[in-house]
Amino acid sequence: MKGIYVGAKKPYKVIIGAGALTQVGAIMKRTDDKITKVLIVSETNVAPLYLETVKKGLEVSKCEVFEYVFEAGEQSKNINTITKMWAVMAENGFTRTDAIVALGGGVTGDMCGFAAATFLRGIKVFQVPTSLLSMVDASVGGKTGIDLPEGKNLVGAFHQPAAVIEDT
Repeated sequence: MKGIYVGAKKPYKVIIGAGALTQVGAIMKRTDDKITKVLIVSETNVAPLYLETVKKGLEVSKCEVFEYVFEAGEQSKNINTITKMWAVMAENGFTRTDAIVALGGGVTGDMCGFAAATFLRGIKVFQVPTSLLSMVDASVGGKTGIDLPEGKNLVGAFHQPAAVIEDT
């Protein structure tokens, strides 16, 4: 696997290679070995394809793994979905040392980044984009957001990922 260093305000690596989904746990632990809980967030189209692979890849991390799967599509990119993510983390005692794994396309990445930026005033997010567009756009750069009825991406924050993991 290849790694690209992104020298942002908060630097991170973009790791690219075949089989990267199976390495999420190892990459996460190399990035921060204090993480003890992980919330994998995905959507109804992507989860059946890759969720079990990522969960298996997280076993090496010895972290407690939780999951939240939302209905696929732009219509889910709203505060109600974010509230459900926050609830899963709050109910399970997530702290600032824990993390979110965003498994999916741009909608997933945008929402997970926003949820991570705002939960406990900021926790780590590992972007695991599954579409080519999200690999080059939504997962890199730390832009996050949700939609309002009045328009797209009207609420958001910049929150750099801890790492971006792209499986070719």
